[in-house]
Amino acid sequence: MLVSTTMNDPRLGFVTIISVETTPDLRHAKVFVSLIGSEEQRNASLAALKSAVPFLRTKISKGLRIKRVPALHFAIDESSLRGARIQQLLGSLV
Repeated sequence: MLVSTTMNDPRLGFVTIISVETTPDLRHAKVFVSLIGSEEQRNASLAALKSAVPFLRTKISKGLRIKRVPALHFAIDESSLRGARIQQLLGSLV
């Protein structure tokens, strides 16, 4: 919700946060996102997210009561793309 409501970057398309994996010491968080659109649109959305990391960390720090806010690393979750490809292949068999 933080991404969709507070970011005004025109490069940002439809983004869904799928999961977050943190290191045991909470210094780093890998944020897996699903991005809808063409390859160019997905790359632009990912670039927008990466450039907004300082802004997002500031917003997160105001909402969490932890000693340090993790460094955010965004990655595209490929499972939804693989799932869509499998659906397409199964549909072509019928």
